[in-house]
Amino acid sequence: RSPSNIVDEIESCIEKYKIKGIKFFDATFTVNREHVLSIIKEMKERDIHLPWECELRVDTVDKPLLNSMQESGCYYVDFGVESIVEKILKTIDKQITSVQVTDSLKWCEELGIKTKVFFSFGHLGETLNDSLRTLEFIEKHINSISKLTISPMVKIYPGTDLEKSARENGLLPD
Repeated sequence: RSPSNIVDEIESCIEKYKIKGIKFFDATFTVNREHVLSIIKEMKERDIHLPWECELRVDTVDKPLLNSMQESGCYYVDFGVESIVEKILKTIDKQITSVQVTDSLKWCEELGIKTKVFFSFGHLGETLNDSLRTLEFIEKHINSISKLTISPMVKIYPGTDLEKSARENGLLPD
């Protein structure tokens, strides 16, 4: 949808429902930088000042983008990390690095943006040492994490690469 249509809907919700804030439930919200900046620009042009939250991917943000988001009312971001161990991130095709996670946390803290960060344990090939490394990362960065969400297990959904791998490794029956 176009930024104009999105901001039309926001305006409609403000008028009709008197909303006081909004959350963009889209794990790929920041994948298209220009789209985010266009929404911010459109909100500014319409003089919409509303606190907002979004989901993001740490591999799609940098400090200037986060700064623009914060200046337009973004006060909270949610992102999944799952594991801080590079081999696990590759196994689950997360396409992020521990450096990107660290940078994103640092930038959000500097800009006063709250963070909700998701971690999970029990990935294929994950060892106790891998889990401990992730827990050490969490402990080191806990002051930059506003809300920590930990899943003690990985969910296997039908039709996913994880289901295929679990079956190939004898972890799921035929």
